[in-house]
Amino acid sequence: MLGALLKIQYTGASASCVLTASATGPTLSSAIGAAGAEVADAAFGTAGTIDLTGATVDTIEELAAVIDGYANYTASVLYGEGLDTSNILDAVVQAKTPAAYIAFDAPSILSAYSLVSWEYAKLMLDLSPDDRSKSEFILNATTAQGEHIAKRQLAARYVTKDLDGTGTPKLMLPVWPINSVSRVNIDSTGTFDSADDLDTDDYRIYSDEGYIALVSRTFPAGLQNVRVAWGGGFSPIPADLQFAAIECLKWNLLRLAGEAIGVRNVISSDGVNTGMEITIPTSARRVFESYRGGL
Repeated sequence: MLGALLKIQYTGASASCVLTASATGPTLSSAIGAAGAEVADAAFGTAGTIDLTGATVDTIEELAAVIDGYANYTASVLYGEGLDTSNILDAVVQAKTPAAYIAFDAPSILSAYSLVSWEYAKLMLDLSPDDRSKSEFILNATTAQGEHIAKRQLAARYVTKDLDGTGTPKLMLPVWPINSVSRVNIDSTGTFDSADDLDTDDYRIYSDEGYIALVSRTFPAGLQNVRVAWGGGFSPIPADLQFAAIECLKWNLLRLAGEAIGVRNVISSDGVNTGMEITIPTSARRVFESYRGGL
């Protein structure tokens, strides 16, 4: 959703002023002259371009103050004080008449490990940009709740972890399916010198089951005496997990709006009473529960 809006107007003698905002860089450029024949305005930034990574223009207030200080330009922040200018949105706009409006995206708060993207959730539930912040917060909470129910992390990530030896050839990794293993080291002293890493021929990877198994020895029983570095988790996220997250998002949006969010029947001595559903949708919970596993 839009996080900030900057109003800029060119007041000079040239017939046209074209501002070009680019998220790549990011930069903001100005070109002036006859319409269709504009050239970079050397009085705007450095040779017509403001590098928004500069320390003096990296907030929207700073950028507005700098532009307002240029000859033939006025600038003011309409809303979004404090926003980082790195969130500028691509645009090519005329700033001679009328004034130009440069938009900045609100920074996403969505976890990199969310079960579903904002774009897909927006499509499925027909959400508006104004719903983004609260939806991303709910999706983060839903992901955490789903992982708590599943008793595992779900989205793909890279992990380095010290695990307890099992006294058997098998060692369960807490994030799976296992996509790759880059290191296995057994060391009861906790040193884990890389020179002592096991060769890839010394173990087998059982990706879907979530464990590795030594070929001709056992993992000695002990506390945090095995260090493993691996890539694990789902990429892409399975469709049923995505749908469960979307279902929870809709449920919680309705809940926050004070609308009915599902019912449960409670049988009492007086008959059947209707009450609000007090946990996440049962269908979503069952999906999260189906991803439990382990040795």
